Amino acid sequence: EVEGRTDLCIHAVEQSKSAESGKRMSLSFQVADVVVGATEVTSAGGILTHEPREENGEPPHLAMCADTEGNEFMLSRKRS
Repeated sequence: EVEGRTDLCIHAVEQSKSAESGKRMSLSFQVADVVVGATEVTSAGGILTHEPREENGEPPHLAMCADTEGNEFMLSRKRS
């Protein structure tokens, strides 16, 4: 693992039933600390659509975000 590195992941996901049929792309960034990343997103004008939360006593694993233009993306922490 390289210190300060952020991994970028792009995956195809099924559209919801209310959206057009087909697939869309989902963008996610793997970061060392989801809470710090979420703070950086909101400091830059983005919003959190799903706040980072502890899970089973572990640090938060994910946060759903949107940039200033409404483009959604996910922050995730690599689980040990």
